[in-house]
Amino acid sequence: MISNRKEYYSQPMVLYNLLDQLKFTYLSGIRKNEKGKNILSRYYLGYNLELLKDSLRRLGAYDDTTVKLYFDLTRWEKDGNMPMFSYNKEVRKEDKDRFNKEYKQYMADYSFGVDIDAKNINKAWRDTQKIKKLFDKHKLPYSLKFSGGKGFHFLIHYRWFNKRMKAKNKVLLFQRLSKVIIGVCDLKSVNEGGTFDDTIYDDRRIFKLAYSLQNKDGIEYVCLPLSDFQFDTWTLEKMRLENVMKPSYCKFFKRGLLERDFGLTEKQLKSNLLKFLKECK
Repeated sequence: MISNRKEYYSQPMVLYNLLDQLKFTYLSGIRKNEKGKNILSRYYLGYNLELLKDSLRRLGAYDDTTVKLYFDLTRWEKDGNMPMFSYNKEVRKEDKDRFNKEYKQYMADYSFGVDIDAKNINKAWRDTQKIKKLFDKHKLPYSLKFSGGKGFHFLIHYRWFNKRMKAKNKVLLFQRLSKVIIGVCDLKSVNEGGTFDDTIYDDRRIFKLAYSLQNKDGIEYVCLPLSDFQFDTWTLEKMRLENVMKPSYCKFFKRGLLERDFGLTEKQLKSNLLKFLKECK
């Protein structure tokens, strides 16, 4: 039985589920230093197996239990390429400085994420139910995962939205959309003491990587994409690494994000999303 992160991140079935999320986007890691301060490391690659393994090693994900993994909601691309970053410290700093000045020209697309967080995880689960019911009612092509810590994440991939809309305009659209969802679902934003984090909609936002691990109070939890049944019967205990790895609960082979399609075609799903956006204006 797989019981630690080094064993977990060495499993091909895990790695392939990770790298599928890292096409035209970067892998990031947040770890705590000896003083307990969060240290963010960005712009690592993971779109093929060898790059992913090397990035996990460089980020310390195999051994450092404080490491949490993220990806960018933005698709970074210009003329079919992503900017590359050297591993030489001095050159890497120059690469980062240049990218920080030019990043807007590489913004090719942007996915819609929803982040529900609460100290009381059951409160987060109940509020997530409200959004799920809304998305199910409109039959939207979303995925839903446990965030590994205090809540849940929804994701609607950029490919479902109008390709002609600029990425920077999608950021603004999603800012407005989040306000509508909060109102329709009778929720509160985190700034109002609620669970819906509506501060996440910006150009450089990172989002928790599905199937990554988060250590909480010495226990490894999996940021697991959830089926309808797994969400309806969800408990924190079931998200522990040793429980997720039980074949009776979860089969990892080509599992993906469990994106809902409701038995509909791509055209129908895009039409549903368009109608939903129009209703939310």
